[in-house]
Parts: sequence; structure tokens; C-alpha cells
Amino acid sequence: MSDEKVKAKTGCTWDRWVRALDRDGAAEMSHRDIAKLIGTKYKAGPWWTQMVTVGYERIKKLRARGQQRNGTYRMSKSKTFDVPVTALFGAWADATQRRRWLPGAHVKVRTATAPKSMRLDWDDGAILIVAFTPKGASRSTVAVEHAKLHNRAAVDGLKAYWTDRFTALKETLSAS
Repeated sequence: MSDEKVKAKTGCTWDRWVRALDRDGAAEMSHRDIAKLIGTKYKAGPWWTQMVTVGYERIKKLRARGQQRNGTYRMSKSKTFDVPVTALFGAWADATQRRRWLPGAHVKVRTATAPKSMRLDWDDGAILIVAFTPKGASRSTVAVEHAKLHNRAAVDGLKAYWTDRFTALKETLSAS
């Protein structure tokens, strides 16, 4: 995010944020503690608290783009489909339907709240977090977050993978 936008929304440029947070010893703090400091001492709103925290961590090389402070990575992707949210949720929740557009994926549904969200264990130990949003009576969006990835290459590979799988999901939903 540009210096101008950060300054317009928080009153500080990135350089000023880095100097202030360095004075507070933020480079030695956890993500949660940095965010708490920014929210309480500097009175940034919740969204800007996270934006500045992640920006600071990236500037200080405490994390790379898409990387969490624990060293793992996350990847997210979303797509809107021309089906009701219940049909989209069903294509994920029903194992038979899921195999049609997600062949070879060995997943275990951890939790599911129809038709809003689900969490799945991916076969390599990663966690898949899926959110479903209605966009009217006959359109809906699915957002996938693949967490606990080991490196940036996995993120890049999964971006391509989910693009392909969403195409297959669209074909499966059209055939239903």
C-alpha cells in the first residue's frame, strides 16, 4: 500500500510507522502484540491495525508476502457462480459431487455450517477454509483459503490449481 494512502488513513507514512514501532520494540513482539499496540496506543481502527502490522512485519523482513509469522503461508481465491448458495455449498459438502470436480483430493470435512462455511483437512496437513456468500437468489460466491502451506511455491501452485478446480466446479454445477 502506498505511503500516501497509509498516511491519509492513519496519519503516518510507512517510514514514520517503522520508526515508532521500532521505538516500541515491535520487531521482537508477536503479531498479536504488535496489532494490540497499534490499536491501543496509536488508535488505528481494526482494519488499519492489521494492515499496518502486516506491513511493518514485511518491511522488517519478519514475513514474506502471504507468509504468517509462524513461517507458514496462506493462499486465497474466490469465484462467483450462477447458482444459489445452497447448490454451491452442496457441491462441496456432498462427497460424491465433490469428487466430480475435485478428483484425487483426499479431504476430510472438519466442520460445516450450511450454507455458510466449512473447514477441511487437506491430505498434506494443510487446512482449507471455505466461505459461501449468496449474491441474490441465483448467484453465489465461494472463497477458499488454503492455510498451513510450507512455502511460496506451494501458494503459486495452488493459485493455478484452484483456478482449474473452479472451472471444473462450474462445469459440474452446469451439468446438475
